[in-house]
This record gives sequence, C-alpha cells and structure tokens, in this order.
Amino acid sequence: MGQFNERIEALSEKDQEMRYQRLADAALRHYDLGKVTPRFIQYNGGVSYRLVGADDRPLYLLKIAEAAGESGGVPPERTELVMEWLDVLAESGEIVVQEPVPSKEGTLVAEVHFSDLDAPFYVTVQRWVEGRHIRDAFSVEEAYRIGAMIATLHELSSRWTPGNVGAAEIYDVAWLFGCLTTLSRVVTAGILTPEEWQTVEAGMEQVAKTMRVLGTGPDIWGLIHGDLHHQNLLFDGKRVFPIDFGDVILGYFPHDLGVIFYHVMYLDDVAVRRAIRDGYLSVRPVPDVALWAEAFLCAAALGNLAFQVTLARERASEHFSRNVREFARVFCANLVKGASFVLDGN
Repeated sequence: MGQFNERIEALSEKDQEMRYQRLADAALRHYDLGKVTPRFIQYNGGVSYRLVGADDRPLYLLKIAEAAGESGGVPPERTELVMEWLDVLAESGEIVVQEPVPSKEGTLVAEVHFSDLDAPFYVTVQRWVEGRHIRDAFSVEEAYRIGAMIATLHELSSRWTPGNVGAAEIYDVAWLFGCLTTLSRVVTAGILTPEEWQTVEAGMEQVAKTMRVLGTGPDIWGLIHGDLHHQNLLFDGKRVFPIDFGDVILGYFPHDLGVIFYHVMYLDDVAVRRAIRDGYLSVRPVPDVALWAEAFLCAAALGNLAFQVTLARERASEHFSRNVREFARVFCANLVKGASFVLDGN
C-alpha cells in the first residue's frame, strides 16, 4: 500500500475529512476554474470530488489518482494516456465523455506536492456529465443503446493510435494468468475446493486459447474502457454515456462486452444480453460474437474477482464468496463443457 493510502487510513473519520479538504485545496491551486467548492464523493485508494458552482450545480469532477488495493499507485504516464484518450473521444463528437480540463500549466494531469508526502500525487479535472444511473435492471431498449455505445467507443479506439501506448495496462494472456494467480488465495481461504479451482484453471485455459486465436489485429484489439457496468453508465433521455475511465487498457474489444454481460447475468434475462449484442452489431457488424461471449465474460469475472480479493473488506464478505463460487461452479464449469450460457437460455 502506498504512502498516500497509509496516511489517510491511519486517520480518524473527522481527520480524514480535514485531509480530504486540504488535498482538494492543494490540487485546485493548479487550475483556473473560477469559484468552485469541492464536495467529497468517495475515497477508494484515490479521492474523488464534485466541484460545484455558486448555485450548487456540479461543474467538474476532481480526481486524485491512486490505485486501490495493495499494489501501489497508478503510474502518472498511464493517467496522462487516459486523459489524452478522453480528449480524443470528446473531440470526435460521436460520444459524450467527461472531457479533461487542462491545468494552469497546460497539462491534462497536474503534479501536486503535499507537505507530509515524500512523493507528489497526480490530479485530473474533468467536465461534469449529467445523467442518471439505472439502479436495477436495464430495459431491452437501454441494453441495446449500451451495446451501440460500446461499439462506437471501439470504432473510435480503432482509429486512434496513441503516442504513448506503452503506458497502457495490457489485458492479454499474461494478464489473465496473473489474475488467476492473484485469485488463487480463495483456495487457501476455503472459499473454493481444490477440485473447484481445477475447473477455474481449465476455464482460463479455454479463455487463453480464445485470445490466441483472435490475435491482436485492429478489428479486435485496442484501447478499451475495461469496467463498464451499472455505476459507470449514465443515461440522459435516449443517450448513454460511459464514465469513470479510471485506467487505460489495451485489450480485446470483446472484454468490454464481457464486463457488461457479467454484470447483467444476475438478471437471468437473456433478452437483455441479446439486446446488448444487437446494439453492438448495429454499429460494428463483427462476426462470431456468440463464439467468444462466454470466454470474455469469464475473463471479466476473473479480473473483477482478482481485484476484489486484494481488498480486505471485500474478501471477508459473503457476497464475494458467493460470487467466487458462482464463477467456478457456473461460469467456468459451463465454459469447460462448451455450453452457451450468455446469449442462449430462457
């Protein structure tokens, strides 16, 4: 865990609030935003704030970048690449995103020094996007629009070659097996039996095989969001906006679909999943969607669970244990059997 996180987690709740305010004040000195007031949103390794104007209307999103978990912070060059990509997406006019705001120094990521930290922290400001979250089930129409938005995102990604692509996190076969190693502690914790873990390993071998067959051509591989689910999708009328590009990932375009499929599986409504597929195909008529749906749902589930197992509060929860068991007993077991369970069913 980095020094940034250690300082915050050692404080009382009241002292944490004071520190959040001091951090925000230090960050805002690097921007010319007029009179805005920071309102704390959440701390999850890094800190997020809503910047409101005189009428209390949200104007900007302020984020102090620091990764959650036990692996330290996000490299600043990766945060810079995220902001560059958002700038490209916003300029295209084809998709609404939280557009980055340059600092006084003209950078999309500001380096901020703080009194009791040995190393600087890194800050971004983005324009606020208004919309509503869908808290429960997506309708078929909403699901279709989600699919179309994801396809638009991938189309734009396929047209842009970033200058610093080496800063991106890579979701390839090596990433997959790295996540597998991280999650393996669920066996020693007694959440899965050794036999169930063997099923998980066999399932990930299937995913790896799918990745190798697909290759890394521009039609299937590029910058992706990597975390599209209910909390990272905003709706405004008939439009849907992706938010919280917390990291920039170079990976398989189907991974983004795998993430949203994974997060709607609990609905047990195949019509919603098919609508996501159909919306995607309306923009990007790629072949063989059904052939990799299961594989990338399992890859997305693995990535999600491997992250959660690094957080003490998550790995101690029954919700986490239940999701791990479903991952092994349902998703991986079906994948190994060759069963089609994402786009087929009731």
